[in-house]
Amino acid sequence: MADKTVEFKCLQKVLNAPQPRGNTAKNVYALLHNATLISDDTQECPDFVLQQGDTIIGLEHFLVDVLVNEDGSNARRVSKHRQKVLNGKKISHSVLRQANASPSVYQQLQRGVSAFDEHRFLKEFQRVARRHGDSVGGYVATIRRHKAKKYLMGAMIEMPCQINGHFILYDAAGKRKERTLNCVPLTQNLVSIMKRTLKEFDFVVILAETLLNEQPYDSKVYCFWKNNFEEAIREQRIPICTSFQIRLEENV
Repeated sequence: MADKTVEFKCLQKVLNAPQPRGNTAKNVYALLHNATLISDDTQECPDFVLQQGDTIIGLEHFLVDVLVNEDGSNARRVSKHRQKVLNGKKISHSVLRQANASPSVYQQLQRGVSAFDEHRFLKEFQRVARRHGDSVGGYVATIRRHKAKKYLMGAMIEMPCQINGHFILYDAAGKRKERTLNCVPLTQNLVSIMKRTLKEFDFVVILAETLLNEQPYDSKVYCFWKNNFEEAIREQRIPICTSFQIRLEENV
């Protein structure tokens, strides 16, 4: 039996999220909320099969950690030690030093946060999204084993960031737009990648969050219908920036 703990946790967070703004997002939200899960823990490719009336819905989960290091790893592997020594404190360079975090922990967080490379993150997101986008045909073939009048295939994308730091947003001219303390922001390039690589999915749901002691410090759920990204962004009032950086410092 497959261990689907990560997938189920993500689905639960999506279902527990407040109803989003706009008709586009509300329709996706209602689709999932009014559906019944008919697959079990053995279900793979897609991860979930749901049913709403005469419609069968496939839902494939994938995760792209924002803190991707040069070697393709991420800061998630040091999180348990980090959380233990920090005891729930807001993460910063000074707190790390006070907690006497080992050099390896500090160095990995340095690579993942202070030396954050947005291009590396986008490249990893594109790689993972393309792999799942290219597999939609197989996902649809699987859900069509269930008799129904209509079939829909969705992507559920989880974008965690293992720190509750500052996200600094910039516009096209490189001018700082605003600072947010909550979830991973969406950029113009990220939206373009989603539109290009996930075009075979009927809808897309994004869970973007920062984590503190393995619990969501803050999170946002965004919903999109196929070929309707711009309208969904406008209706949900999603702030789109040209680029962003992450800072560990408590004051930016």
